Amino acid sequence: DILMAVDLPTARVPAIAYPSPHFGSALSSIDLWHLGLVLYAVGAAGLLLQLACALVQIGAMRRRSTGITETSIQHRWRWWKWRMGVRRDLSLVTNPELRAPTQIGVLDPVVALPDAVVQKTGAPVQDRVLIHELAHIRGHDSLFRMLSLVARAMYWPVPLGWLVCRQLIDAQEQVCDDWVVGLTGDPRQ
Repeated sequence: DILMAVDLPTARVPAIAYPSPHFGSALSSIDLWHLGLVLYAVGAAGLLLQLACALVQIGAMRRRSTGITETSIQHRWRWWKWRMGVRRDLSLVTNPELRAPTQIGVLDPVVALPDAVVQKTGAPVQDRVLIHELAHIRGHDSLFRMLSLVARAMYWPVPLGWLVCRQLIDAQEQVCDDWVVGLTGDPRQ
C-alpha cells in the first residue's frame, strides 16, 4: 500500500461558466419546450380564427343572396339535379358580390351564381356551371374542405399538411370538371 502513503497534491480546477438554457430574465421561467407549445397554440388558434371568420362571412353572403326565379334556369337546375342523382332540396340563388359560381354552406348548401352568369350567359354555359356546382354538392366537397382546413390548423407546422389541403382542392375541382365533360361532352371550362 505504497500508494496510500504518498500524499499527492490536489490540483484546483477552475470553475467553468456554462451558458444558461434560458434567454434572459424575461424568459427565465419559460424553457424552449413551453415556448414551442405557445407558438404552436398561437398558430393553430390563428388559423381556426381565420376559418371562423370565413364561415361568418359566408353566412352573411348567404343571407344577402336572392332566389333565382327565371323559369328556364330553374327548369334546367331541376333536370341536372335529377340527372346527377342529387335528391336533396337545394336552392339556387344569385348574389351580385360573387365573381364566380360557388356553393355556400356545408350542412344545408345552396348554389350561388353571380348575376352575370344568370343574366349574360346562355343555356350551355349555365348548364356547365350548374353541373360543376352540383358535383361539389354530390361529393360533399364543402364538408371535406372544412375538415381539411381544421386538420391543417392542427398540423400547421407540417408543410405536408398545407400541400395535402391544396391537392384536395385541386382534386375536387378536377372531379367536378370531369362531371361537366362527362355529361355535356364539352371539354371547355
